[in-house]
Amino acid sequence: MVHHGNKCAPPNLNCHALYLSLFYHGKRKLMNNPPNQSTQNRLPTAPASPDPVARSILVVDDSIDAAESMAMLLRLKGHAVRVAYNGADALEMVANEPPSVVLLDIGLPGIDGHEVCRRIRESGVTEARIIALTGHGLDEDRERSKAAGFDAHAVKPVALAEILKIISS
Repeated sequence: MVHHGNKCAPPNLNCHALYLSLFYHGKRKLMNNPPNQSTQNRLPTAPASPDPVARSILVVDDSIDAAESMAMLLRLKGHAVRVAYNGADALEMVANEPPSVVLLDIGLPGIDGHEVCRRIRESGVTEARIIALTGHGLDEDRERSKAAGFDAHAVKPVALAEILKIISS
C-alpha cells in the first residue's frame, strides 16, 4: 500500500483501519446487547471514563475522514479538539491559540509534518506535546521525527489507547 508516495506499514492494512475497526466493533457490541426497557428511551451518552485531564488538542491530517474520526474519538474522551487539514492552517491555528497536544500527520501536501513541527518549535511553542502520526515506522523515520522536534512517533494504524497513553505521558 502506498501512503503519500511511501510504503505504509503494515502493507496489507489500510492506514485508516483503526477508525473502521472502532466503528465496526462499537456497532457489533450494540447489536449483541440490544436495548432493554430501562435503556430504550434514554439518549446515548459519552463514555463514562473520560481522561482525568482534558487537553486542548490539534489534529492535523490531510485525510478528512481520519482527522474527523480521531477528533470525534478524542472529544468523547473529554478533550477540546480542533482540526486542520494542511500544514499552513495548522501553523495559523497554533499561532492563534497554542494547543497542549498536536497530533500531526507527516505526509501532508505542501508543508510536510516535519516542517510544521520545526516551525511550531521555532515559534516558541515549546510546551505543546507534538506527536507524529504516520505510516512510516522505520528507525530512520523515528530519528527524523525526533530531529524535527516531535515528542513521540506513532505508526498508523494506531489504537486509540496508544494515543491516549502518549498524550498523557
